Amino acid sequence: MPFILLRLMNLTEGGLKKFLLTSTKKYIMIAGLSLFMEEHPASLLTYSTRRKKFDSVYERNKFYRGLFGYKQTVKRNGKTYEYDKDGLMDDVPNVRIDDSVFIIKKSYDSQVKDYFADWGDKVSYHLLKVIVDDKELIEKLNQGEIA
Repeated sequence: MPFILLRLMNLTEGGLKKFLLTSTKKYIMIAGLSLFMEEHPASLLTYSTRRKKFDSVYERNKFYRGLFGYKQTVKRNGKTYEYDKDGLMDDVPNVRIDDSVFIIKKSYDSQVKDYFADWGDKVSYHLLKVIVDDKELIEKLNQGEIA
């Protein structure tokens, strides 16, 4: 029986230390999580920042804020106001698999590619096509549930 084995190890600032992909159509294993597949296309996103390429900590934080969003607290006239600022992953249905590893809904590939392309060589990323049949994951992706 043909199968896909995807193994990601040691995601660090330098990128993927080891990346192994063997092709398949019936089985996928991601970081120890087995998924038997039917026909629900999705994408596996992995990324790594290259700290030395960023001009400052502020710039690197800007990348993460744009990706994950943040809370802003403003104090005015003795009152405190909190605002939630959304990031890309707030708009993209996704399931977090591990640090810097997500399964995203296939229809959002172009949004994700555009965001990472804007950061040039400061961030490396891989967007791989996968097929998911795990009912819980499919429901999260279809409902737009963000992990």
